[in-house]
Amino acid sequence: MSSQFRAAGSRVALSYVLDWVVIILIAIIAGTITFIEPNHRPFSLVDPDISFPYVEHQKVSTSVLFVVSLVAPAIIIALVSLVFVPNPIAREPKSQAWKRKLWEWNVGWMGLALSCAITVLFTNALKLLVGRPRPDLLSRCDPNLSEISSHVLGGIRDQISEGTLVSSTICLQINHGILKDGFQSFPSGHASLTFAGLFYFALYLCSKFAIKLPAPFPYFSTHNHAPSSVSSMPIPRGAGEPANGEKTSRVMPSETNIRSFRDEAAAPPIFLLILPLIPICVATYISSTRFSDFRHHGFDIIFGAIEGLIFSWGSFRIYHIPVTQGDGWAWGPRSASRAFGVSIGTSGYVENRLPKKSDDIEAGQPNTDMETHSSKLNIEHGTAVQSGV
Repeated sequence: MSSQFRAAGSRVALSYVLDWVVIILIAIIAGTITFIEPNHRPFSLVDPDISFPYVEHQKVSTSVLFVVSLVAPAIIIALVSLVFVPNPIAREPKSQAWKRKLWEWNVGWMGLALSCAITVLFTNALKLLVGRPRPDLLSRCDPNLSEISSHVLGGIRDQISEGTLVSSTICLQINHGILKDGFQSFPSGHASLTFAGLFYFALYLCSKFAIKLPAPFPYFSTHNHAPSSVSSMPIPRGAGEPANGEKTSRVMPSETNIRSFRDEAAAPPIFLLILPLIPICVATYISSTRFSDFRHHGFDIIFGAIEGLIFSWGSFRIYHIPVTQGDGWAWGPRSASRAFGVSIGTSGYVENRLPKKSDDIEAGQPNTDMETHSSKLNIEHGTAVQSGV
């Protein structure tokens, strides 16, 4: 029996090692493609949108960006997992507590790494394909105005006009790296990465510290709820529309029902809102510096921020239960038999879901030792919720 558990545990662990390998490969590919020469989009020598000065010293460098967006959240996620998971007042064996801490730490980092890796890959790929000039391109380019006609790709030759488009071959810039970077304006890498890392981090903090909008009656809740006042109200009718020709009276909610409904949830302490607001404000500041440093156009920054938001939310949802539903827990591990994938018609990656009633077990449902072990893992990690979340 113990050998079966060890084999199953090794299979599940190996599947998550593979997940880490895939994430690392995505990050490597994202970094490697930056050595490819981007598309050089033709530009006008009198375009005011690309006539801004070249600023050598950026307010937020690339190294600082990675520290703030990736390293700092990773350190804090590790500390939160080791200190606050599980609840300090919970009474359970130390071995089980450490398993839970390490699991929450692992999936916390996996979500963060996945969010940043996919975002950087998607951003760098778009930069190469689009090749949009930066706002400071002309300053980087140092165009040769004495031979305009030999570099014209469109418009009127032999004169500088708004409709005349030239190629990058007109540039006298001897530093190829500066010129190459001048054609990578869309989308903003700073905006996309900082929102990918810091918005994920904000969601993580909201999950762990229950920073969420109050909502009564979670559909997966195991508590017994009294009927709410809303469900006891009849369907409203217009004036003079009695049901079945009889006079109807409005059913008023009882004081007990109203009190039960309003006591289902409460607002979190306001000071806790500071936790998710800090990373969001930092991400907003970093993104705004790309506009003031003349590195990106406004749309480049907005698109990059939206891109980071989408990938961060998706990465969070892959590994964590929704903020309003999970009581701060991440999803549990996959079942051993489904660790590397499932076939068509198979519902999810957990082999044995919790029965709704105790009668289901007595009805002859299969329940092997391995399935029982999987269910226990799910319960311990707070994943005993109904499918469809």
